[in-house]
Amino acid sequence: GNPSTETQKIMKSLLPSTVQEGLTAGSQFWNASKTLKTLIEEGYFQNKENSNSGVVLPPLIQSMTAESDSLGLTPGENSELALSALGCCVFYLKKCIIDKEILSMAKFEEYVPVDSDIGKGTKSSIFTKTNQRMVLDGVTLANL
Repeated sequence: GNPSTETQKIMKSLLPSTVQEGLTAGSQFWNASKTLKTLIEEGYFQNKENSNSGVVLPPLIQSMTAESDSLGLTPGENSELALSALGCCVFYLKKCIIDKEILSMAKFEEYVPVDSDIGKGTKSSIFTKTNQRMVLDGVTLANL
């Protein structure tokens, strides 16, 4: 849950005026399994037209679950960190009491860094195809 000492030094030097606070692993920074369990149990994605159909995860989150788990409670092989990071966001949204409003929109997009696309020869991320988003990397933040 907490960044290394070296990472903290970098963040403090690049972002000295921001409030930086570590999170407690487990209770504030959830693991992937707890994230999936919470998303399903809280009913964020409940089908409003047919309430008997139960909870269906959004396609992107569903793709991050293990194929062998029909309930969607087991994270996929390469999705542990992404789902854990999502869990941290869900925790914060719950703390701010806006989790239902935000998560029920079910608008999720996968971020694939531009440089990893080049190395793997995979299709480009939606972030590189649109002018509606800005990626703030370390160099950009330092120049602000």
